[in-house]
Amino acid sequence: SAGGGRLVVHNASMHPDLKRMFLKHHEFHGVDAYGEGASTEELCEGSVRPLVDNVAAGGSATLFMYGQTGSGKTVTMMGLEGGGGCGGLKAKGGNAQGLYSHVAEAIFACIAEAARAGKQYVVRAGFFEIYRGKCADLLNKKKKVEVMEDEHGMQQIVGLQVTEVTSSEQLLNLLARSERTTKATAQNEQSSRSHALLQLSVVTVADH
Repeated sequence: SAGGGRLVVHNASMHPDLKRMFLKHHEFHGVDAYGEGASTEELCEGSVRPLVDNVAAGGSATLFMYGQTGSGKTVTMMGLEGGGGCGGLKAKGGNAQGLYSHVAEAIFACIAEAARAGKQYVVRAGFFEIYRGKCADLLNKKKKVEVMEDEHGMQQIVGLQVTEVTSSEQLLNLLARSERTTKATAQNEQSSRSHALLQLSVVTVADH
């Protein structure tokens, strides 16, 4: 159920005695709910663009896609082939353009605006997958990388190739050349079997 900036998820769970079910209620605040008719563009403008604005202001943000196999997670992020997705082609609107494309365009628009004010930024991108408990660099021939904790208690991806990108088109072309682990399922002939993570860092030229 949703309303008033609040989302409540009612989750049916099995009691430890395995004889009866009960409901767990999880409440989330400050959320937006979209119907099945909402487009990717509407989703981006309503919920994703504020995350980009926060990054442009010096903060950080995470966009997490969750759902069952065949529900459309990958196509929502990557976009439709030939429709402004990660092939570097011009978007055609609606659901053709993936969230990666929307976010990339928004980030570089912010950078262009900052440049007019005399501020210079660079964008660095890393792309890796997690499959069966192992991490592989999708921009470096699936080279194995490690997740390690630094002295500040933060998780770092050791060995990940980070590439500087100068436009949304360059970023999307870079992602288009990556090869995620896929396998045929009942819902999809090429279903993504791994968890893919795109890391984008926006830093000032002074920190470059």
